[in-house]
Amino acid sequence: MEPLFEVTTKYTYHELKRYDSYVLNNIVHYYLRTAAMIVMLAAIGVALILFAPGPIGVMLLVGSVAGGLLGLTINAGQRSKLLMKNPLLDKLTTARFFEDHFTVDRDKNHTEFHYSQIIRVCETDSNFYIMLTAAGGIIVAKKNCTPEVMEHIRGLAPAKKKR
Repeated sequence: MEPLFEVTTKYTYHELKRYDSYVLNNIVHYYLRTAAMIVMLAAIGVALILFAPGPIGVMLLVGSVAGGLLGLTINAGQRSKLLMKNPLLDKLTTARFFEDHFTVDRDKNHTEFHYSQIIRVCETDSNFYIMLTAAGGIIVAKKNCTPEVMEHIRGLAPAKKKR
């Protein structure tokens, strides 16, 4: 069976970093959750300072803010190192779209996915992220897509699928 469309994307460090950042910010909400935890602990610290003066409130306030910021900094550095070790780095990935499924080819790996496995399709200014799990999916670079391919990918979003 011949594919309807075929798109090849090179997974550069820049593309992987953008994908990682998008997933953390927009899907997993890592930074929002971390900020909420820092604010909550800091508020408890302030309440302790106001209503039960003593060193515990100050320690909680300082520790939550400093620890949270330090944790975010360390996490960012670790994520960059992990991206440099990603086995997909600088590899070509070819996505072939058929009537009811799509395939992904990388090196000697061939994987087939039914469209029903897609949990969301994310669109940025330069890429599509076809998400198969909450934090896992494939990158399709828009610069390699025709307008027909872009419309097809947009139509794969679960809310837009034909029932």
